[in-house]
Amino acid sequence: MSNDRYQTTGLVQIMDVLKQDLVLNEDTLEYKAQKVSQLTLEPSLRRSTLQQLAVLMRQQEMHETFLQNDGLNLIVSLLRLSLMVEDYLAFPECAISCVSVLNSVCFVSRHNLVKISDLPLLLIRVILVFPANESSVLLCAQVLALVAWAGFVLHELGAGNRRVPALPLHVTQRTTLPFLASSYWATSPNAEHSSVEWLMSEEAWRSAVVVRWWWAARSCPFPAPPPTPGALAALHAASAPHACARLLRALENATAHAQVIDALDLLLSYTHLIPLSGAGAELDALPWQAARRFLRAPPASARDAALLAALLAFVVAYMDNMPAEGVSLSWIKTSFIGSDAVIISLLSQERLYPQQTLQEDIESTQLRIYIVKVLLRCVIRVEQQGDFSCSKMESLLKILLACLERIDLKNFHMLGYQNELIRCVRYAVYSRYCKLSEETLMHCMHVSARALGGVGAGAGGGAGRRGRAGRLDALLALLAVLRLVHERGIPPQRWSAPWEGGALGAAVRCAAAGDAGLRAAALYALAPLARHAPLATQLAHCAYRLTGETEQRQGF
Repeated sequence: MSNDRYQTTGLVQIMDVLKQDLVLNEDTLEYKAQKVSQLTLEPSLRRSTLQQLAVLMRQQEMHETFLQNDGLNLIVSLLRLSLMVEDYLAFPECAISCVSVLNSVCFVSRHNLVKISDLPLLLIRVILVFPANESSVLLCAQVLALVAWAGFVLHELGAGNRRVPALPLHVTQRTTLPFLASSYWATSPNAEHSSVEWLMSEEAWRSAVVVRWWWAARSCPFPAPPPTPGALAALHAASAPHACARLLRALENATAHAQVIDALDLLLSYTHLIPLSGAGAELDALPWQAARRFLRAPPASARDAALLAALLAFVVAYMDNMPAEGVSLSWIKTSFIGSDAVIISLLSQERLYPQQTLQEDIESTQLRIYIVKVLLRCVIRVEQQGDFSCSKMESLLKILLACLERIDLKNFHMLGYQNELIRCVRYAVYSRYCKLSEETLMHCMHVSARALGGVGAGAGGGAGRRGRAGRLDALLALLAVLRLVHERGIPPQRWSAPWEGGALGAAVRCAAAGDAGLRAAALYALAPLARHAPLATQLAHCAYRLTGETEQRQGF
């Protein structure tokens, strides 16, 4: 007993020594350094006293006395002062001993430590100031971990009857702790929250479950009581047709760009629910043509362009999710490939509006990509539904070829636009409505061959999925054109010229590619070329050169 009393007295005396030259701020309850010309306590004495305290605090019997004498506030204040530039010399390396003391008492005082807002910042500073002191870094990490999970930290008896901290199982499994810790809550639902529990905590989800249960059990001899009017109203408001009708009314009554874009963004999110809703006929009957009024005039400003981009993103998602049968989509086809379509004319314009900046030029390219994506889906739909004409398909193909011909292959920002155009050309030439004149056929051969030679030769176009997809689409388009050329009996002298450039070398490289689909398309395209003597000679030369390059890369 006398030994414990002696240690307690010594602890109080040590803390009194450490409080010298410090003043307690009554507002913040923090200790501040006293502004005097000469300090009473020498810095070296303060450091050695703190080291003695750190050793003494390894005894758990001393923790209660330490906390009763405002020791926690004192140590945190000393830690804060030792990391400040103006007080650093007066508190040399005191931070290491302060962290050791905090590590000893952090479990008992964890709830008080959590209330100190800048404690994590102070501990991180200690790690950054003394990175070579591995012991100090480890102690800081331990205190940080215990403070972070203060509400869940327990103490358990480990090996040799020593107390070790215990944390929830999912914390010990997913967190790299710098200390040994046991775990609990191995099978408790608190370890992993149940998704059903989360759903049932929301009133709207509970109402939906009640309504569904009532609807499924309505034919039973003893049906469940009907749901409340509020639950029925919530379920009715959550149905896709009802929500889309409300948003279409908001779109029709919108008077500002922000209102239109908000309505379109919400409609875009609802389109992904169309395949799951089972209400395709109801959704098709809604007045979707309310969005058509935004397609009648070209954009005149950056805000108009942003609105049009949001509308086109919605149209793409709408066409992807609406069922192929039983839905006409006439308002989209009329707006994009009809005789009075205005939006397609944007593809031929260098700039959408005056004073367009360089950044807006890139954004306008994204807008053109969306337009071509819609055109591609229109071509696929008219092929399925059979309501188009050969003359309109040829006119559309001429526009696409003209846009593809104007593309600067060295401009990296145009790669996505180029790939979308090539894909749309590919689907157009395979359409049953593709009955082209000989002039258009030769133009298509020339532009597609140029695109094949350019995909991969431009900036960043050679590697990656996008480059392979562009080459595959160009090869498939050329295959369709070659088939039409042979059906018409056009002599090779008329159509062989486009192949004499980089297109032939690109096709040979595709024939040696790793992708099986790309390799097969290239071989099918090269087979008819090998029958033509001049092209066969060039083909052999390209193959020989490719073999030499391959051997050189492999070091033969």
